Amino acid sequence: MHSDDPQIEAEKHRLQMEMILKDSDVKKNIRLRSELEVEIRVIKTKMQQLTADLASKESHLHKVEAELMQLQNEIIKLKHKSATLR
Repeated sequence: MHSDDPQIEAEKHRLQMEMILKDSDVKKNIRLRSELEVEIRVIKTKMQQLTADLASKESHLHKVEAELMQLQNEIIKLKHKSATLR
């Protein structure tokens, strides 16, 4: 059924144009969403790596601190022994 009313035809045309613009916006947003999802995955992977690196460095620091304390205690003992030999 085709209407000859110019106002109805103009309204149909306006609605079709609006749908085309909305469809374009939808496609743009879908593309943007995909890009953001990829970026988020990359960031999460980097965060996991940084978390693992941080844990490793903290563990290494604790070992170094423990060794430092042990060495300092050994120096104190050696100084006491040296003092008793005089």
